[in-house]
Amino acid sequence: MSKKLNPDMEQIIQKYVVEEKSLNIVAKELEIGRTTLVRYMKKYGIRLRDRYELKRRNINFSKEFLDGEYKIKNAGQIAEEQGCSKNTVYRYLKKFGIKIRMQAESLKGKFSGKNNPSFKYDIPKDFLLEEYENKRKDADKVGKIFGCSKYIILRNLRKYGIAVRTNGEAHKGLFSGPKNPNWIDGRSFLPYPAAFNKALKAHIRERDNYTCQVCGMPEEEHIILFGTNLTIHHADYDKNNCEDSNLFSTCFTCNARVNFNKTYWQTFFNSKTGQIKHDTI
Repeated sequence: MSKKLNPDMEQIIQKYVVEEKSLNIVAKELEIGRTTLVRYMKKYGIRLRDRYELKRRNINFSKEFLDGEYKIKNAGQIAEEQGCSKNTVYRYLKKFGIKIRMQAESLKGKFSGKNNPSFKYDIPKDFLLEEYENKRKDADKVGKIFGCSKYIILRNLRKYGIAVRTNGEAHKGLFSGPKNPNWIDGRSFLPYPAAFNKALKAHIRERDNYTCQVCGMPEEEHIILFGTNLTIHHADYDKNNCEDSNLFSTCFTCNARVNFNKTYWQTFFNSKTGQIKHDTI
């Protein structure tokens, strides 16, 4: 397409101002680009219309129309349907004394409940009873099965009147007895023998210089923090083995630590046993 680099001002005025054609149509008829047309219009001092100017001339809202439409739509939706600007709608609303809603009021309820695209509202009650009640799965695991968040599961549980478990109730029994990774054979439930008495414990603490054999906490500090003497740990986790070489002083914190990764800690205390024998000799 050949382009006329110097479009005639009279032609532009005739097509754009008198005939009220759009910029695209005028540019096409003059065989020039839209940007070139706008540049020459500014050069000739021809005022550009805004996109709604022609349509606004024919806009004449009635109070009855706006009163009905504005109850179910916002100003932007009405403007888009009627081909005018949102400000035009607001101007008529003010003219007719119709109260203009805040944005939050316009959107209130629009995305709540089933209108929310992320709301899963059709979770069957039988499914929840089976997975949450019978199989005792928590809300997070049930949500992963159904493909939603745990909060949606909790909302539906309340909707059906199914009692929601607390975190403590949900995890009760999950790590008790043989289910606990530290379970050996139930020996921790056996009572301590008579030989494991106060005199033996005092002897071990004295032998260990009243110091935790893992972290080095002195007993004086332990009494301040925990209100009691250092505890005595069985290196092989056998309560009945009360030989001096199997007993070590530990603080409360380390006594809990040594109940995990038991193979490592048995090796650790075995090295301590060698030191004790050497010191005794």
